[in-house]
Amino acid sequence: MVRRSTPQWKVDELAFPVRILFYEKDIAVVNYMRIHEWLMAHMRRGDYAEHGGPGQGSMTVAYYFRTTEDAHRFRSAFADIELADGTARDTYNSPPWVTAGKRKFPPPGGS
Repeated sequence: MVRRSTPQWKVDELAFPVRILFYEKDIAVVNYMRIHEWLMAHMRRGDYAEHGGPGQGSMTVAYYFRTTEDAHRFRSAFADIELADGTARDTYNSPPWVTAGKRKFPPPGGS
């Protein structure tokens, strides 16, 4: 029987419970460099990981973090990049607040 080591992405799935997914098309070279430079400047090497993410019909890039605080700082730095959560798709429904990817009122904190 051949014994194989566990793939790194499986190890990271367990080690990093918080994930942020972006569509690969939105990362491109410019955003990838921005993200890479931010990670190098603001995070320790063992506190994050990057892998191809699970797709919902599109290729995604997943950034894995150990804490929600780190993920929040990361997301705040790249708020201009669309999340790859699939909720803006016409096929996404979550009645009564989202139908066909369109959010309905009331807005957060509003009436």
